[in-house]
Amino acid sequence: MTRVLALIALLSGFSVMAAPFSMDVKKSTVFETLDHLMLKDLAVGDSAYVEQWDALCQDKTGQVGFPNETLIQTNRNKFSVYYLLRMEPKHAVSIQAVVSEQSPKQNSKSLLTHLMQVPHCGHLVKSGIIQKNKILSLKHIEGANSLKQLLQRYKNLKSIAHKP
Repeated sequence: MTRVLALIALLSGFSVMAAPFSMDVKKSTVFETLDHLMLKDLAVGDSAYVEQWDALCQDKTGQVGFPNETLIQTNRNKFSVYYLLRMEPKHAVSIQAVVSEQSPKQNSKSLLTHLMQVPHCGHLVKSGIIQKNKILSLKHIEGANSLKQLLQRYKNLKSIAHKP
């Protein structure tokens, strides 16, 4: 009888352990509970740092933006690359600067590399990382309105570095 009870207890423990961990709370709820600031907490004209690899995404038309639940970085470390964002009118944001311990040329290269790897917003919505219709459109990056302009800026920095 003792063996049967031990076997039942053991099997019931496995059924509980076999259930997968559930991410059943929205990201914004967790961040709000932890008193973390997000882009949605900023007013027009406010600026804040976000880590480069946070959920920057592009829509079907190729427009790029940040989820309004992107976490603001208050404690930066010297090994990461950050974007200094400024809140703009009409649910928009601009990247004012790419900030790191690297040279301007390396920052530019890092930015261009990152932009080539930006996922589609739809994939992030499906996976639950971001909420649909909560994207702040990217107005410009350091004054540039297109990838072509950023690429030209990088070429200029590269040619300056090669001059004797």
